[in-house]
Amino acid sequence: VTIAVTENVGYRFKYWQDSTGQQVSTDKSFTITASQSQTYTAYFDEVKANFVTSNFGSEINTQSVSVTDTITAYAVTFVEQKYVTSIQIGNGEVFQIKNQLGSVSDGTTSTAIRYTVNETGSEILLEIIGIKTSLDINLGFSSTPQNYK
Repeated sequence: VTIAVTENVGYRFKYWQDSTGQQVSTDKSFTITASQSQTYTAYFDEVKANFVTSNFGSEINTQSVSVTDTITAYAVTFVEQKYVTSIQIGNGEVFQIKNQLGSVSDGTTSTAIRYTVNETGSEILLEIIGIKTSLDINLGFSSTPQNYK
């Protein structure tokens, strides 16, 4: 039997533990051979975010972000009635945000962004996944609230 876990936005997988409290694997998926019922628990770390409040003056804002780990969380709260509508990594394709949860890749490297946006689009948490040391993130805005429910 193969057991696998998927990380939710804001969390990073740490390890699997069996019912005796023994750590059995640090891989997101592993295979077991069981002759009886077994219980395995997945443990996660919360990804800490740097919260940034910005006063955006234009319709497109570029933030240069340093990636310090394989996952770097970056949260942005918008002021002046700005609502996020799109994400672009570097010079890649502009990705239109349609849901509260999603992901977008720059298409040229392993760098990708998982995002969580609140119901109106006035706040977004970006999880940057990759090995680049820095990259530009372009956020597109609207002056009207979005519906991401």
